[in-house]
Amino acid sequence: MPDTLEQTGLAAKNAAAQAVTLNTDTKNTILNKCADALIDQADYILEENGYDLECAKDIKESFRDRLTLTMPRIRSMSDGLRQVALLPDPIGEAISMKTLPNGLSVAQKRVPMGVIYCIRS
Repeated sequence: MPDTLEQTGLAAKNAAAQAVTLNTDTKNTILNKCADALIDQADYILEENGYDLECAKDIKESFRDRLTLTMPRIRSMSDGLRQVALLPDPIGEAISMKTLPNGLSVAQKRVPMGVIYCIRS
């Protein structure tokens, strides 16, 4: 388990590099397992969210509302992951293709997004 934010970030970057090689079925399995984990860990998530809300008691109410998690919101996040798993995998799909004046064909393709990282102090 990484000890520092830098180590955690590096581990996430390395995991992202490995994730690029995953096939669609494996990615969908991971999305569904993440959806399961959200529900399985809901009590812990809500407890930690309470800590976040306590630390953010001086922020605007509109932002507090977006930060506030509830069981229906967690279920919605879980459902969203399952819905993404049902979508066609866009990775590698050509968005556009053109031929340059020198005859070179250039394609714009969809690629993995990378790492999303949330830090809590």
